[in-house]
Amino acid sequence: MKQSRLRLKVVGLFTLILGVMAIGAGIAQAENSGGSWTYINSAGELKILPNEQPINYNLDSATSTLLTKIAGVKVEFICTGIAATEAKLLTGGTALGSLKFSGCSTKLNGATSVPCKPNAEGKESGVIKTLKMVLTLLLHKLPNGSLDKIMIAEGDVGSGPLIHVETSEECSIGETVLFGGKVALIDCRLEGEVHLLEHLIKEFEPLTHLWAISDTAEHAAHLDGSWFIHLIGTNAFKEWAALWN
Repeated sequence: MKQSRLRLKVVGLFTLILGVMAIGAGIAQAENSGGSWTYINSAGELKILPNEQPINYNLDSATSTLLTKIAGVKVEFICTGIAATEAKLLTGGTALGSLKFSGCSTKLNGATSVPCKPNAEGKESGVIKTLKMVLTLLLHKLPNGSLDKIMIAEGDVGSGPLIHVETSEECSIGETVLFGGKVALIDCRLEGEVHLLEHLIKEFEPLTHLWAISDTAEHAAHLDGSWFIHLIGTNAFKEWAALWN
């Protein structure tokens, strides 16, 4: 009897290990990162964009808002402008750079807070600057077999912070509000692989894991708004697209 029970325990443990291995393999197969950035040249030919191709951003609507809660207070950083800082597309389906949001104000529980108005480095009123970020094309496979062609933006140094929103000493939510995690982005029109002059992107909430101050459900954060991306430099005004692996 004892030998039978021992045999059952061994078989059960072996089955559990196989199950964990299978789950791990399934997760690995579900994510496929990287790809290519392509464009159409003057002869109508499909080409790979050169490494370090510069890009820039424009807001689609009047504002872009970073939302969260801090100590139970609804926090909104609302900005009217966006520009890239040395942002570039890299070979292999990644991008590198930072963003500068301008014309920013702060609302706490719906009321504008002057002391909490963003002030980058204490000298650029109404400005929020991100740290350097890396963006990666990601093919995300859903359980039903369908695929999400998205992009993941996260800190260039792994799990480091993305943004330090600097305010003032009188701000009730803190002189500096740190945002960390990662932001998933998707082509709003699902035309990421269509060659266009510009692509419109927004947050893909199901795979975004952004937070303020601490990585807790209470401090979950999101980006409201959409942004156009276009090429600048020698390839400005060329139609371009992403090609996922």
